[in-house]
Amino acid sequence: MKALRPLLLAAVLWPVPLAAASTPDAAAADAPAANLADRIADLNHPDYATRQDATDALLCDDRLDLDALAAVAYATGQPLTPEARQRLLSIARHHTLQNLRLRSFPADGQGSIGIVQAVRAEPLPDQPKPEVYVLVTSVLPGFPAYGRLRPLDRITALNGQRIPEPAQPSSFQAMLAPLKANETVELSVTRAGATITVSLTLANRAALSGLYAPPNHTLHPRFAAEWAERRKPFEWPADGDSPEDPATPADPPAASAEPPIEP
Repeated sequence: MKALRPLLLAAVLWPVPLAAASTPDAAAADAPAANLADRIADLNHPDYATRQDATDALLCDDRLDLDALAAVAYATGQPLTPEARQRLLSIARHHTLQNLRLRSFPADGQGSIGIVQAVRAEPLPDQPKPEVYVLVTSVLPGFPAYGRLRPLDRITALNGQRIPEPAQPSSFQAMLAPLKANETVELSVTRAGATITVSLTLANRAALSGLYAPPNHTLHPRFAAEWAERRKPFEWPADGDSPEDPATPADPPAASAEPPIEP
């Protein structure tokens, strides 16, 4: 198996007591809050797959209201686990950066999915040619792949076209180059031994370097400052304490800076 240098792709609640609804309109208005409460409750679920599915569902919900998310998460008065809090932060971070991307960069242009990757080739039993695939090493918040692809996923095809030989860092990027932002693509992905199909709507490639500074893919200072402000409603007090009103959250601790995104 031949590994090549990773490349930043331009391929790139808890239940809340509610008053009984007296009209169908009121019941419909309550439904999103109840659904959000169920998803947040699942972030505390003892089963890992359930927690991950709830996280992915919230990450992929483009209609998610972050103020509502914070309000429902705090409304219970019951503590979330440290892992569940971190999941909430990752959800809030992704949606904040996605909104900043959509607001700060043109909607059109060359397409990207927002991953860091390595192209590899692996021999197959009884096959004369190796399987060439894209190994996902990191997924960047604010871009379409986040919540849909995961580290260690193997992308084996784009829109039904296999990753070509020889395995080169630019192979997948070259496949994406003709595609434009807002186009939908289908990726064939191997995850934990199973093959799945992942559909993504491409983002503008220019936003990739606009949000993230190479080579370590850290947020540019402007966007890091906006995220630092937006994350305040999701800051939780020390373990064992009750959460405070998200309208007046505690100041974040000095050691709460975002870790760097590794290539």
